[in-house]
Order: sequence, then C-alpha cells, then structure tokens
Amino acid sequence: MSAVPCHVCAAPFDDDTALYCRSCGAKRAAGVADLEAYRTGRERYELVTRQPAYEAAQRWRPRLRFGHEVGRPLLMMVLGGGFGVLFLATVRLVRAPAYFTWVGVGIVGGFLLVALLQTLLGIRRLLARSERAVAVVMDDRAGGDELVAPHLVDLRFIDGSRRKVRGAGDVMGAVAVGDIGVAYLQADRLVDFRWFDVMPAPLPPGALPRPPVCAACAAPLTLESRRDCAFCGAALAEPELGEHGARFAAIAARPATAGLLARWPGGGLPPVTAPAVIFALGVVGLAGLAYLHHMLVFFYETWRWGLLVGVPPVLMTAIGGLWLQQRLVPYRAPRLRALALILRTRRVRTGTLNDQPIYAFYATLRAASGARRELRCLPEVAAKLEVGEIGVAGVRGAWLTDFTVPAAG
Repeated sequence: MSAVPCHVCAAPFDDDTALYCRSCGAKRAAGVADLEAYRTGRERYELVTRQPAYEAAQRWRPRLRFGHEVGRPLLMMVLGGGFGVLFLATVRLVRAPAYFTWVGVGIVGGFLLVALLQTLLGIRRLLARSERAVAVVMDDRAGGDELVAPHLVDLRFIDGSRRKVRGAGDVMGAVAVGDIGVAYLQADRLVDFRWFDVMPAPLPPGALPRPPVCAACAAPLTLESRRDCAFCGAALAEPELGEHGARFAAIAARPATAGLLARWPGGGLPPVTAPAVIFALGVVGLAGLAYLHHMLVFFYETWRWGLLVGVPPVLMTAIGGLWLQQRLVPYRAPRLRALALILRTRRVRTGTLNDQPIYAFYATLRAASGARRELRCLPEVAAKLEVGEIGVAGVRGAWLTDFTVPAAG
C-alpha cells in the first residue's frame, strides 16, 4: 500500500508502481515514466471493464458486409465467366487452332480460380465466429493490396498476446494508435472498434481532438445523431463545443439556416458520364461482334491473332461496368443536411494525367453534436471550404456535396 493518496479522491494507491487510482481512475499525479507501460498496463484493461458502457459494448454484434467480402469477387467471377463463354464461342465459330484455345482457357481459368478462392475466403470470413475482446491498438499501417480493408492493425490483449488483423477505412478513421476499447473480430478482420476514454494517449501537436462517443454503449456519434444515439437510442449529453459553441448557436438561429437545411441544391457528386460511355461502347462493340461474327472469321484468316479484336469491347464492358457501379454508390445513399464546422481539409495525389497531377480532396467535419467524419469532395466544393467556418453541409454517403455559410441577418 502506497503512502501517497490519490490527488482526486484521496484513496490510497495499491503500491508505488500503480499507474492510476483504482477508485476513481485518475492518473497518478507524479506522471508516467514509461508511456508504453502506461498504455498496456493490466490496470488499464480492467478499468475498461468497469466503464458504464462496457456491457452495452459487449452486446453489440457487428457483422462483415456480404457485398464487400463476397460480392466483389463474385462479380469478378461472373465477368470472367462471361468472357470465357464469349471466348469459347468465338474460337469454336472460327475454328481456331488448339494452342490458341488452350492459352485462352488457361488465362480465363486462372482468373476464375483466383476469384473463386477470394469468394470462398469471403464466405469463410462471413461464417466465422464473432469475437469481442478488450485490446490496445499498438500499430496501424495503411496501404497494401487489400481494397476492402487496407489498414493492417496490431492489437494487444490483456494477457500480452498480439494479433494482426485488417480493418476498413471507415472503422479506423476514428481510431488512433494507443487507443483502448472493445475490438470486434471476425476471422482476420477488425469489424468494429469502440474506444473508451481511459488513460488516453497524449495527442500529437496540432492533432484534432477525439470525437465523443455515446456514454451508454460507447458507439461513435454519427452526423445523423441529434438527441439520441443512432445505435442504442440513449439520450446524448449536451456536447462540449468549447470556443465553437456560441458560434454554432448563433448560426443555427439565423433565418437563412432553416432554409438551407430544408433544401437540397443537387450536384456535388462524381459524374457518371465517363464510365457510362465506356460501358455503352463496350456493349455496342460486343453486340456488333455478335451481329457481324463473320468479320471475326475474316480477321482470323487475314491475321492469326485476329481474334484479339474481340478483347477491347470485353474489357471496356467489364471496366466500364465496375467503374459505373462504384460511381453510382453515393447516388443511392440517403441525403443528409447538417450544420457543421470545417475542421480540416487535405488533398491526396492519386495519379498523373498529361503530366499534370490528379488529386483527391477530403474535408473533416464536426457536427453540432460533436460527431466527426472525414468526407471526400469534388475540387469545386473543396475550393469553397475554409477551415473554421460553420455552415450547412450536404452529405450523401461518403461525399460532401456542398457547403454553404448562412447569410447573417
């Protein structure tokens, strides 16, 4: 038993090595000499289990999404199978040599095999048992070959064991290295993570403050959250907006604000013209080849690789279809209008066209509820954003479609 009492509740510490008070959870006033030990101390794990929202967090059952884990490789199988059927029909029609047929079958078969393995792996993930455990995020590395879950996350559990799993961007967007909380695992996926404000790691200079969570279930607040939690329905506490609280209240009271919240100006989403044109040209090309199949015979008799004239329309149809499906996602998402503060803007270089860089633009919003979310936006929308402004934001899916500051008076 330590002779030095807690500076908050005056309860005695268990011993001189205790990192925080077992009675109130306050950090020891003397400070922490070893930050790693502070983050991974057994007491910190135990304190999470005594939080009011811990039981509700244990009852939460998030599941992997079928469309992400199985739908994408299944779509690739369908496209590959369609190409295979078209290829076999073509080589049979023009009586192509055996070597040409076997080479094509090998390429298509290899593609289908990879897509099949990915589909089976996705089904295995969906059928895997869901696990929940208190864990500390030790490392988070973004990038890699995974499209669905690009974050490689290193978790540490109370017994000292470690496990590396992959998490999606929407899960890791509100999680930082050093956070502790309930990790929801399914096979090699981190399905969700509900962090608890227990001995949090110090924020780096200039870092944004952590978004609040529901006190009843530890779920993150969403932009749609008003007075109740979107997950458990519990009443939300009045957010502490600090220096921005008075500005939110003043702008919400402006007459123009109600009108902006009620109307939807439209636009602000990535155009579908380019993928639709590519897909349409591919379909027209395939239809033309089917109607003028005798042309394939002519090409083959003229040139031994003449059958390759059928490859461009097939590729255009496949690429255009996948691109179009991706572009249509935000158009199917529900519309949301909310009063929000621009916390941060950034741009990421994604490629080069005609020696000119191509950028993707992002904006981080903070709603009046305290919820925070990073959204993508078009260049023309990003050009109108200024950090620190409060206005009415239009949101569809993962896109910020418009942002307007209500006129005063």
